Amino acid sequence: MFEARGGARHGLLVVADADHPFTATAEVAGFAVAARRSMGHLEADDRPPGPFSGAVILFQLEQASNPVAVRRALHGIVLPNAVCLVVTPSLNS
Repeated sequence: MFEARGGARHGLLVVADADHPFTATAEVAGFAVAARRSMGHLEADDRPPGPFSGAVILFQLEQASNPVAVRRALHGIVLPNAVCLVVTPSLNS
């Protein structure tokens, strides 16, 4: 789905828990993950410098105390027109 929407196969930022299997699975599938952080890291201003060609956020946005601020921060470290895939179990985030 990510690639079908124009998502890049290199320079990805993954926002997920440390034990989430996505990063390893993506790398086996030929995607190059440049950095991985959890939502806690992003909210503590532990942001990787970027720029990133795309971002995948897995079950993290609903954990943010201020999802709009996190989205703005992410916008600042991805390239223009980068694809961002957000997966969340919450419809209220």
